[in-house]
Amino acid sequence: MINMNQPKLYSQSNTTQLTDNTDMLNNHLKMIEWHKEENILEIGVGDGRCTTELLIPSFPKDFHSYVGTDISESMVEFAKENYKLPRVKFMKLDIQSPEIPATLHEKFHHIFSMLCLHWVRNNRQASVNMFNLLRPGGEILCSLVEQNSIDDAFFNLSKNPKWAPYGHEKYLTRYFFCDDVAKEWEKHLIDAGFVDVKVIKEEKSYVYDSEENYKNFYLACNPIVKQIPCESTSEYLNDFFEECKRGPMTEITYSDEKKQPVYKLNYVRLVLYARKPSE
Repeated sequence: MINMNQPKLYSQSNTTQLTDNTDMLNNHLKMIEWHKEENILEIGVGDGRCTTELLIPSFPKDFHSYVGTDISESMVEFAKENYKLPRVKFMKLDIQSPEIPATLHEKFHHIFSMLCLHWVRNNRQASVNMFNLLRPGGEILCSLVEQNSIDDAFFNLSKNPKWAPYGHEKYLTRYFFCDDVAKEWEKHLIDAGFVDVKVIKEEKSYVYDSEENYKNFYLACNPIVKQIPCESTSEYLNDFFEECKRGPMTEITYSDEKKQPVYKLNYVRLVLYARKPSE
């Protein structure tokens, strides 16, 4: 699972995520059945922006507690520093770890995750953990991308003699080699014990308003950059962005009006819903 380590840049460059998460909640939150005094968990809170602007305002006003988690310590600290809200807590947690704190078991009525689970390498363990974290009758609502647009760039750079030593292959999502991501998630959720499992596949796109924003989106998701020597950073970034542009999910046209290229990201979103059986 990628440990995002640039929270400030990510916070300034996540309008893609904000747009998609808005669309996902507007279209799919209706599947959720709310309860009184909800305890709610989020997986992959990132910098906390989408949580505070979108997710928390959608909760019932009488919700009891919200815990936002992320594998990245720097993201968690950024969220703690910038989003201090009542009934809201942020903590470090790896949802694919076999050692989830027992104090969290069967604590939550709902689990949300927005554009995070494609980074998870062990979705079998993640499914089991989500099941164990939920109270009986609890529900999950998660979104992820079927294929991660940065994977093609990482794969090609891992084969480039200049950049191969930096281990890009370690950051490839496991779905880069998976034939049917939706079917795999469905199987793991059912095997974990969930019922009423739904995996919804949707074609989506996002148009960046400038080349700078397009580049910053990818840069914020690249943990390799900080490993590159200063004297090689410019060359590396040039090669990295060229690989991103060549990716099959990027569509580049030219705007005569703006006198500049227009970058469009085409992707498939998966929405996961499942419920833990009531006792």
